[in-house]
Amino acid sequence: MFRPASLFIATRYLLRGQRGGFANFVNLFALFGVTLGVMVLMVVLSVMNGFQDQLKSRLLDRVPHVLVSTDSDFANWQQRAQQLKANKEVTGVAPYIDGEVMLQSRGGLQGGWLQGLWPTETMPDHALVPKAGDYQLILGVGLARKLGLLVGDKVRVYLPGRSLYTPLGRLPAQRQFTVIAVVDLASELNDVLAITNYQDLRRLFGKSPQGVDKLKVTLKDPFAIDHIGHLAKKGEQLWDWRARYGDFFAAVAQEKRTMSLLLVLIIAVAAFNILAALAMLVSDKRRDIAVLAGLGMTPRSLKRIFVAQGVGTGLVGSVLGLSLGFFITEHLNFFLDLVGLGGMAFGYGPDGLPVIRDPLQMGLIALFVVIICALATLAPAHRAARVDPAVVLSERD
Repeated sequence: MFRPASLFIATRYLLRGQRGGFANFVNLFALFGVTLGVMVLMVVLSVMNGFQDQLKSRLLDRVPHVLVSTDSDFANWQQRAQQLKANKEVTGVAPYIDGEVMLQSRGGLQGGWLQGLWPTETMPDHALVPKAGDYQLILGVGLARKLGLLVGDKVRVYLPGRSLYTPLGRLPAQRQFTVIAVVDLASELNDVLAITNYQDLRRLFGKSPQGVDKLKVTLKDPFAIDHIGHLAKKGEQLWDWRARYGDFFAAVAQEKRTMSLLLVLIIAVAAFNILAALAMLVSDKRRDIAVLAGLGMTPRSLKRIFVAQGVGTGLVGSVLGLSLGFFITEHLNFFLDLVGLGGMAFGYGPDGLPVIRDPLQMGLIALFVVIICALATLAPAHRAARVDPAVVLSERD
């Protein structure tokens, strides 16, 4: 099968190398570095993807993705909900109310975040839906533990932001609730979140139980929040989850980028080894290069030999690194268990470390490796193309 001479020579060197040559050793070391860098980068990014997805599903599952509100109640909230559902990014719309509260029991006093959910919404852990008028409460397991509460216990809820005039003076609005469920939210919300019926919380705020001044909008992807800025109409306010947790997820994304940058340095060092190996090869094979030039090989074809070697090293290293990375991520929790770092003891949860492999990320990693390896060949390739066959072949050994 016909192949260009430059590609044939580059392939021959990559497959056979220089037996016992130091340049060949450096080239193998560079290949090992590329493979290691790609493997580690893939494993780390896959684990961080898993953690990010887990945080998104656990934390943002109970947080309104978007709130559309008005200063007064909606004239026809059902019609407005249908308009919002027409957006392809929206999966659900329901009336919503929430507020900061204080919860008091025999076990103590704790601050919390009380949500009033519409009866048709899904409750966490398939808990019972709080009934309107019964003042029932669903608590996160952490909050229930702090207050020493179990299902069936009574707890008094105070609204610090609303007060009532009583014979004893001005006091915060309050009401006694009954705990009907304690749920595990698998996030920091366990320590603060309480859920009750929408109408009961409206009454506690001194509002009409049937009125609606906030609509909770659930999105397919909470991170696609930048595409829904047009949802609000004139006279409406738009709030999204970034106001509460935006800084947290931004910090996670920044940590992911920083870690990736540090791991890319491994690949950069490997690329420097490719440069060193090719520079030594040019010095060692000056006469061979001169012979090729004397036989009519153009400087551009000479350059292609060394560029092809660097690109070949990057391709082989990427394939090996991605293959090893796939194998390790597929059995990561098994390996962690072998060394005693897996399981619940280290807070990973019963399923171990979350791992999500992103094909796009893997493709970008491979592309980046090939590009940086190709760039590392430019200086040696340029040096080889400048070899003067008349001068080199006239030199004595």
